[in-house]
Amino acid sequence: MQRLSDEQMRSQPADFLAEELRGRVAQALAAFDMMLMFPQAGDDLNDPTTAWPDDRQRVTVGRRTVTEVAPGPGDACDRISFLHWPTPGVEFNDDPTLRARPAPYALSLVKRTLPQ
Repeated sequence: MQRLSDEQMRSQPADFLAEELRGRVAQALAAFDMMLMFPQAGDDLNDPTTAWPDDRQRVTVGRRTVTEVAPGPGDACDRISFLHWPTPGVEFNDDPTLRARPAPYALSLVKRTLPQ
């Protein structure tokens, strides 16, 4: 991973990361597997920074393939929020990260959907 300096960041157009992603996807599709990892007794369920041992059971439950990246802001994805709380049938544990998500997710949605 290459990090950009503050000066390099300021010299880039606002959507340079999206443009880079478009270029990469044009060369080869990007794919992501969604995996569930199942805890065992003693695994910390409330600290997402704690890595569980590699021997935990894992199951691939889906695959997302990116075939194209829509141009610029204002498209359909701008109106999507990935905040799923509360979700019927799903209970959250005491992980403080889950409880910290609603405010920044809502702010992100508002910033993406309000006229500039």
